[in-house]
Amino acid sequence: DSEYLAPHASEGGSLPYWWVPALASEDEQECELLQQLLNGDDLQEMMRGLASHVLYLHGPPMNADGSLSQDFGEGSVVRSVHVKAVGPAGLVLRVQYSVGGKTWEDVGGLNNEAVMDLPVKFEDMDANYVSGRRSIREEVLMMVSSVNA
Repeated sequence: DSEYLAPHASEGGSLPYWWVPALASEDEQECELLQQLLNGDDLQEMMRGLASHVLYLHGPPMNADGSLSQDFGEGSVVRSVHVKAVGPAGLVLRVQYSVGGKTWEDVGGLNNEAVMDLPVKFEDMDANYVSGRRSIREEVLMMVSSVNA
């Protein structure tokens, strides 16, 4: 199974086990700037495309107990994405999605919508990945553009 969807404690601000913090102050500033840009309204469609791609490519997410969640499946649609963190190794996205193609306006109301944290590792999105080959900005741009081409 993919480590994209490995369970991790999202509410406490925990990051995936593969997370690497930005060490240089320039990299830290770059990560903060990228997070701000990726959370902009003008990039929301591209970020929804990235989240959808990862979820459909790697199957349903795992619950905290390690079981597969059946929430994200046939007919599910990513409604919004908020970038929680950007780092040298990847991103963590907070994804709001419809369950089974229903919205909060359908029977079931808010039970038709769900939110999850989705870690996305740069090297898993690029078959030609070589650590340190590109800047953090280039990694983000390559990843986002590759699924929205």
